[in-house]
Amino acid sequence: MRILGTLVVGLFTLLGSPALADLPVINEAQTSRNGCNYRVKVLEDSEPHPSQPILVPLYRVVVESEIVSPATCLLTPGSVELGTSYLVPKIAIAANDEGLAVAYSWGAWVRFYGDLTHVRVHRLDPSTLASTRTSSLEGGFVPPGGGGGGPGSVDLDSLTLYPGFIMVMGTLSGNSISDLSASPYESTQGTGSHFVAIYPDFFNTTQRPIFDIYY
Repeated sequence: MRILGTLVVGLFTLLGSPALADLPVINEAQTSRNGCNYRVKVLEDSEPHPSQPILVPLYRVVVESEIVSPATCLLTPGSVELGTSYLVPKIAIAANDEGLAVAYSWGAWVRFYGDLTHVRVHRLDPSTLASTRTSSLEGGFVPPGGGGGGPGSVDLDSLTLYPGFIMVMGTLSGNSISDLSASPYESTQGTGSHFVAIYPDFFNTTQRPIFDIYY
């Protein structure tokens, strides 16, 4: 399953980036913190098909910052591309006194499996928008008694910040969810069509998420 995930990620190598400002915005979300405003946007782009003389849609996830109150917002406005997807991403952004977080789904159509989506969660430096932590969530199917299994999907519903932890919720296709970026590798099995991932002390540590799968 992890090998397949690596192959899917490899499909996302960019062939060149146009000026992001020239691309249409198809979705966006925003939040504010200390007089600064932050937006995460989905921009619609395209790239050549690997085997046919056509263009295929490519969606870029971009986060931007701007000054609302110069008295309290001391950043230099900027823009950073977080990732790309061949399927329309779902996005979420949230901020509090502890920090700034963004989550988005990304994926592609994979032969024999159909649409496969994953979720990434970023901890961002509010001043520079640099990613200081990234969590990569992937769904999977594990047969009873173990065995080879296969890929599944996770999709994003919400991102919520609480004092001391953050919570990511979404839908699940399969019977397991994994954090591919955790060390050691973190995976939970269960029965249901939804998941919740709780990240303790998200803005200060790299503790692994706590998963629950439910209907």
